[in-house]
Amino acid sequence: MSAEPDDHLSELALARLLIDGAAQPAHVAGCARCQRVLDDARAQTAAFARQVFPRTLPRIEARLTRRRVVWFASAAFAALAAAVAVDRGPSAVSGSDRTDP
Repeated sequence: MSAEPDDHLSELALARLLIDGAAQPAHVAGCARCQRVLDDARAQTAAFARQVFPRTLPRIEARLTRRRVVWFASAAFAALAAAVAVDRGPSAVSGSDRTDP
C-alpha cells in the first residue's frame, strides 16, 4: 500500500496568503481541507477586527499620548535648563567669581 504525499499547505503558509494578499495556489481551490483552514483563518481575522481591536486601540492610543506628553515635558525642561546655563555663563557654572591677575 503506497501513501500519497501530503501536499497540503501548512497553516502558516495559508495564513501568509491572507497577510500578503497573494493569489491562492491551485491546490487550495480544489482542496476542502486547505479551503476550510483558510476560511477559519479569515473568520478569526474578522472576529479579531470586530471584537478585540476596537477594545485595544483606544488603550494603545492613550498610552502613546501619555508617553508623548512625558517626552515633551522632559524635552522642555532640558531646553530650559540649557538656556539658564547658557544665560548665566561659565562663571556661574564653575562657582567662581574671582578673576586671576
